[in-house]
Amino acid sequence: MKHSIFIVTCLLMFSCGQTEPEEGEDQNSAMTVEEEVPTLEGAWEMRFYQLYNNDEVSDTVTMNEGYRQVKIYYDGHVMWSRKQPKDSVQMFGYGTYFIDGNKFSENMEFGSHYMMNILDSMRVFNWELDIGDDYYVQTEVNENGARVYSETYRRID
Repeated sequence: MKHSIFIVTCLLMFSCGQTEPEEGEDQNSAMTVEEEVPTLEGAWEMRFYQLYNNDEVSDTVTMNEGYRQVKIYYDGHVMWSRKQPKDSVQMFGYGTYFIDGNKFSENMEFGSHYMMNILDSMRVFNWELDIGDDYYVQTEVNENGARVYSETYRRID
């Protein structure tokens, strides 16, 4: 009996996944290849940030030698740290993130002493998200929908 159930299950699995080609359609073209969607999961390093005025880029700031800001995303969690040369202020934070289309939110739960002072007034950071295989851009948008600030990262893992 178990052997029969196994055979029926296998037949159902193979038959459910097959589609018949449309009339006049080549048999091979009926199969679709799933496109791989870029994912935020992994390690990223900030390359530069941009300031906006009236929704136009007003300044682009590249990272000074020794400056590093790294974010790691995994399974809905985010960890980030920042190192600034000649600065004793430690900056790091941990929280969760959520993506809905091109909308992206980070909810920071805790961080360094300096960061906790910021988190006392604001814990959720909302961004627009533009992501590719080896880059992503997070852009802050004001209440009128105009861009204010963006950070551009490259994948490092």
